[in-house]
Amino acid sequence: MIKEHHDLNNKVSDDTIIWKYMTIEKFLFLIQKKKLHFQRSDCFSDKAEGTLSVLDNKLFRVETDKGKEYYENDRKRNYLNCWIESPHELSLMWDTYAPKGVAIKATVESLIGVHLPLSYLFA
Repeated sequence: MIKEHHDLNNKVSDDTIIWKYMTIEKFLFLIQKKKLHFQRSDCFSDKAEGTLSVLDNKLFRVETDKGKEYYENDRKRNYLNCWIESPHELSLMWDTYAPKGVAIKATVESLIGVHLPLSYLFA
C-alpha cells in the first residue's frame, strides 16, 4: 500500500525509473516469497540510510534532547525498503550494496502496482 505523506508535495511521476541493489540472498527471498525485505531503519550498515537530512533535523527539532530521544525510538519502529531514482544504473550503488549481487530496474508505477516484469541485473 502506498500512502502519500501530507508534508511531501513533490509527487514522483509513475514513469520515474528506480533501482534496487541487493545481495543474491535478498533477491532469492524476493523471488521465493514474493515479498520485499524491509530493514529496521536503525539497523542499516550505512548509518546515513534512513536518516533525516540536516534541514529535516531542524524542521523536526531533533537537536533537542527530547527530539533526539523521540527520533531514535521512532527509528526502531520503522522498517524501510530503499530504492534510488536514476535513469541508469550506478557503479557506486553496485559497489556499496550489491557486489556480486542483483539490481532491479523498475518504474514507480510497476512497484506501486506490483506489476512484473521487472528487469533483473546481476553483478
